[in-house]
Amino acid sequence: MKTESKKETIAQAAERLTLALGRNVTSDCVRQWRKKGLDLHDTNALMAKLRNQKRMPKKLKPPIDDRDPDDDDSNQDPQDFPDILADQIPNEIKKLENKLIAARDYEEARTISTQLTGLKNAFRLHVEMGQYVTRESQEREGLHAGQIIKQIIMRIPSEIPQALVGLEYPDAVKKCDDFAHSMLLEMSELGKLLDDRSA
Repeated sequence: MKTESKKETIAQAAERLTLALGRNVTSDCVRQWRKKGLDLHDTNALMAKLRNQKRMPKKLKPPIDDRDPDDDDSNQDPQDFPDILADQIPNEIKKLENKLIAARDYEEARTISTQLTGLKNAFRLHVEMGQYVTRESQEREGLHAGQIIKQIIMRIPSEIPQALVGLEYPDAVKKCDDFAHSMLLEMSELGKLLDDRSA
């Protein structure tokens, strides 16, 4: 005796997929998916295909109530969250960029992209507030300090010979020590000036 396999109705498919996907699947969704030629019997492949669409169907997005209550940030004190130090931000940005490259689907890529944008904005804010010093500003400061040190050192050939004319050796040594001390004092003032600029 020959048995005919029953063809699943749209309503039955919607019911089965609602249970399998854990989300409300309507008959309209089933019709659309059949028109697109999606395999409605392989729920894993169907879910992967839907997640990789430009816009995931709203009915398949996890509702807010499904989130773990421990993940709810609204009740927590901001001090409970570890601060990312300004010097760690570039490393975190690099990690997120690598995660973005390795993202498996559109939703994951979009989430990582949002995190990346937020972290870059935080980084810009740290720079504007002076909590993070850019490489360019450090190079400018270094060049400025180098020019001042060069000016101090270039005074040696012009001032020392004139100051030592006619002096005995012990007096000349004392004069050289005084000059070296004054140069070190000027360099110390330069260090304080640079510290004040970076603070």
